[in-house]
Amino acid sequence: MSFRCVACCTPYHTAGRLSIPSPVKADKRTKAKKSCEVCGSESTRLYRVKIDARDWTLVCDACWPAIRDEPGYTYGGTWTTRKR
Repeated sequence: MSFRCVACCTPYHTAGRLSIPSPVKADKRTKAKKSCEVCGSESTRLYRVKIDARDWTLVCDACWPAIRDEPGYTYGGTWTTRKR
């Protein structure tokens, strides 16, 4: 049961305990974004690809079709933000 304290009248004072929202929890609620290693744009969905024997690269939706047609292309999965 939630009530408002008469002494301090703050909306965070509930059930005899002060509960202030944590900035860490607020950061978890925002969608994380990573940047594309080809064009540098931030995205919530990136594709992990490898071309020939190079290292894995994260590319966005716009860059992926051009890279997908190159010889030696290997798809390694999709990175997306976690939805809760």
